Amino acid sequence: MIKHAWKLILISAIAISLMIGSPAAATMAGAAEKPAPLTRINFASGATSATVTGRMDANGRTRYVLRAGVRQLLDVTLTGPDGASLVVRRRNGTLLSGYIKTSTTFRGHTPNAGDFILDVYTGARGGAYTLFVSIPEKVAFQPNTTSDLVEGELAAYESHEYSVRAAAGQVLDVSVETDLADTEGSGVQLIIFGSDGSVLKSGMSEADTDGGSESSSSFRGVLPLSQSYILRVQAGDEPVEYSMNIVIPRCISFASGAYSASDKRHVMAHSSLHYTAWGRAGQTMTVEVDANKPVQLIIYGMDGDVLMSGMGEGATFKGELPSSQDYLLVVRAADATASYKITVTIK
Repeated sequence: MIKHAWKLILISAIAISLMIGSPAAATMAGAAEKPAPLTRINFASGATSATVTGRMDANGRTRYVLRAGVRQLLDVTLTGPDGASLVVRRRNGTLLSGYIKTSTTFRGHTPNAGDFILDVYTGARGGAYTLFVSIPEKVAFQPNTTSDLVEGELAAYESHEYSVRAAAGQVLDVSVETDLADTEGSGVQLIIFGSDGSVLKSGMSEADTDGGSESSSSFRGVLPLSQSYILRVQAGDEPVEYSMNIVIPRCISFASGAYSASDKRHVMAHSSLHYTAWGRAGQTMTVEVDANKPVQLIIYGMDGDVLMSGMGEGATFKGELPSSQDYLLVVRAADATASYKITVTIK
């Protein structure tokens, strides 16, 4: 009995040795060890996105690689047959964490500068697929500023994306102007969404649920979360040159039990600093700006109602608030840099 068992073991060992030494086995081993080729994705000059299309057999895999900077927002969407899936990795193979990770979408910040791998898999059904990859242009305000102006040009139906980080409760005020002033909607659509997927503006003219004012190319509203927000400028059926003004005002907040607060700053010539202060309908708001050089004071509500236009009215305001909302206060310098103190009283 024992002899027969040893004989079977010996025969099995010889068989395995012959299989390992066979050409077919060597080919299979080589295929398993050989990594799938990587196709590099490069954006066109000045672009923030690229679209890749392809076709795969069932249970296939195609690998892409792209380079990104540190803490850039990476947004990837896969459209394909049922069962198709997307995996995003670092170059060393570890999975990349993100705010949104589903079988076909990824959105998250890159932890470091370098190459990142996008693996596209087909399931039991092969077919054609489309991979959309976006790395929005990062908007960072200069020190002691509350706004930034970005400019660009788009071919028909093209888009350009920007990302800006802001805190929950801050006001975001965005307006796009173009060289197509006579075109309905100014020739572009403005789309805004958070890195978590929440849509603030779909791109169509729509009512603002936060009491703000907006058209197809503008937005004003209170941000729901602290995160990065993506601003997409989308051209219509003709080329367009545009400029986009992005404003995130400083918040005037009162200490517990107080009804007045102040802030000291300086504002560069022909530039503006923006503030927000919340007040209830019927309250009296007083704003005083004490500056060493001429400045303008502009005040308007989130709903667009102008309380002070800044045209020849000095830098002091006192009036009853018409509605309960955030009010935007703008201090604008004239021909010289001005140091100032702004005091806001609401009671």
